[in-house]
Amino acid sequence: MESGAIEHRTRQLHQQEPRRHTPETDGIQYHDVTWTAIAQLTYSNAKPLRKNWTADEIAKITPFEGETVRTTGYLVAFKPQSGGKGEGTNCHLSAPSDTDTHLALVEDVGDAEKSSVVIEFTPRFLKAHPNWSRKVLLPWLNSDNPVRISGWLMLDPDHRNHLNRFRSTLWEIHPITKIEVRKDNRWVDVDKLK
Repeated sequence: MESGAIEHRTRQLHQQEPRRHTPETDGIQYHDVTWTAIAQLTYSNAKPLRKNWTADEIAKITPFEGETVRTTGYLVAFKPQSGGKGEGTNCHLSAPSDTDTHLALVEDVGDAEKSSVVIEFTPRFLKAHPNWSRKVLLPWLNSDNPVRISGWLMLDPDHRNHLNRFRSTLWEIHPITKIEVRKDNRWVDVDKLK
């Protein structure tokens, strides 16, 4: 892949971040995958800026990035990313209305945040899903009640310094497009909770 193609792919990924549509509205089906399948996806130990990646480094993640996935797990953290320097995916803006919210999804009850897969919703999705709040999700946070998360698979190389502290992998579900919780022995869309 020539450097122009790498830059094109980098631009595509930054355009992916502001997605407002769900796979359902685009006629795309989710791939049901295990939490472990996401956590164990490989990636290169490449530089944080994709424009500096080699063609081989890009090729390693291309088959997976941008795929629609659905998986289950347990929430152990809810962290709005407002304040500070902001994230590159949000142009380093830091106001609550401009930033993502990170949630830590672990495989089993009692697993630590450092073993998690990060899942994120963007401010654009939050506007359409006001129930995606700490208050509404609290019964499923640090509990033995599972959640089912749907969204787009993305590799986030900006957070290497979070590995083994706040996450186990650079792969994320980002943005999340649907959050379901287990209630009365069935999956319930958080948007439909009263």
